[in-house]
Amino acid sequence: MINTPVQEPKIVHTKSISCDGGGGTAGHPNVYLYINDENEVTCPYCSQKFIFSASEAEATTH
Repeated sequence: MINTPVQEPKIVHTKSISCDGGGGTAGHPNVYLYINDENEVTCPYCSQKFIFSASEAEATTH
């Protein structure tokens, strides 16, 4: 079993995001993800969780 550190969820302000693992050559292929109706999505490669924040989205559009 590989012990990987648990990553804190990332708060995002758009429902369409991309993830590359954040590790440069140690990362993974860039994937595009869409945040679901529960306002979250988990990357299938690195298990990074992304959470949509409507309040941040509203703040960036004004």
